[in-house]
Amino acid sequence: MYVTLLAKSVETKAACLTECLLMDNIRLACAACRILIYRLCNRIRGHQPPAPKKEKQVVCIGLSGSGKSTALALIAGEPIKEIQSTNGFHVKDVILSDCILNVKEIGGSEKIRKYWRHYYGGAQGVIFMVDGTTNEQELETARVAMFDALKDPQLCDLPILLLVTHQDMENARSASEVAELWNVREFYEDSVMEYGSSIKNIEQLKEAFSAFASILLHGVVGPTNVNVDI
Repeated sequence: MYVTLLAKSVETKAACLTECLLMDNIRLACAACRILIYRLCNRIRGHQPPAPKKEKQVVCIGLSGSGKSTALALIAGEPIKEIQSTNGFHVKDVILSDCILNVKEIGGSEKIRKYWRHYYGGAQGVIFMVDGTTNEQELETARVAMFDALKDPQLCDLPILLLVTHQDMENARSASEVAELWNVREFYEDSVMEYGSSIKNIEQLKEAFSAFASILLHGVVGPTNVNVDI
């Protein structure tokens, strides 16, 4: 009798387990059907999954203290209180509405600048940042650094964004002033666009990056000579 009861118990448990497995399979099948029907309906309506955003490789250079790390952290939504100067390089993804800029920021100290050219590979655009409040000597050092960099065969034909930072300071030169002092239009014509920037208005910083991205994506020259009060 004990053996009979044990056998019935085993049969009951097996039946329950089989029923549970069957129910799980039915649930999975129903979920798969719902997903399939949803996709078919979207296809019938002409809805397609969003295409992945295009990515563009950008190199960001400038003298140490020009605001490269701060600007990139700000536009990436990261805290900027404890930003330190970059030693070597790091890459920041700037996500915009129509593309992603993979920005390779390179440190700007004197000892690092001579190695800049080793980081240019694969670049599709150049961002050069300069402190708008810097003195005449440093401004000339920045000019020489930019022109030397843009002579490199890997960069010489690429679109350029000249970003003049610290525009919230009273003594800051505007982007158009720096562009004129450096004669950038004479050398680079329509391949360069200049914007002013500071850390006080992220939306206008995004505007500068978006206009630059438009050139990288479509070859469309956006607004130039713009002082972005950020």
